[in-house]
Amino acid sequence: MEAEDFELIERSVNGDPAGFEELYKRYVKRIHGLACRMVGSGHSAEEVTQEIFLQAYKNLDRFKKESSFYTWLYRVASNTCLQFLRKKSRNKETVPYEELAEVQLPGMPGPDPLAQVARRELARKLEESLKKLPESQRLVLILGPIDGHSYEEMAEILGVTIPVVKSRLHRARENIRRLCHMEPSGGGSENQERQKG
Repeated sequence: MEAEDFELIERSVNGDPAGFEELYKRYVKRIHGLACRMVGSGHSAEEVTQEIFLQAYKNLDRFKKESSFYTWLYRVASNTCLQFLRKKSRNKETVPYEELAEVQLPGMPGPDPLAQVARRELARKLEESLKKLPESQRLVLILGPIDGHSYEEMAEILGVTIPVVKSRLHRARENIRRLCHMEPSGGGSENQERQKG
């Protein structure tokens, strides 16, 4: 796949539009998924996805084959999403983060109706909490626990070291737990104590 990508890049840089069109087809679903998780579904995600591929096309001649095209494209996507979020910091559009309920807070009840209600409530709390995280922590949660990238891949995509990735992920998880417990659903004394602290 990497060799094929490099060949398509060469074709595109040399003026063959079909080369980039093929790259677009290969990666648009994954990039759109990242955009949805970062900026919200709907029009915003579509707009950001198009901007990501526009930036990738404009800068394709700068791709040095030091990493896979996929990793390079994810780096472009991450940066574009962060720029969009900074410009639209008051945007209310959000995306469900139900996947994080399993990753961040294990031990959720089974799939009975009451559990589904609890799961949706937790997802709502996670979504609200994620909006309060620094963008770098939000992005690392999406790249790792949701999109399944390894520490090495995340470090390459973000242009940081693996210890920095681990540190951001650790802080993000701690902040998510803390923020979720600020609004306890059961009103237990343990959660109330956390709320005071």
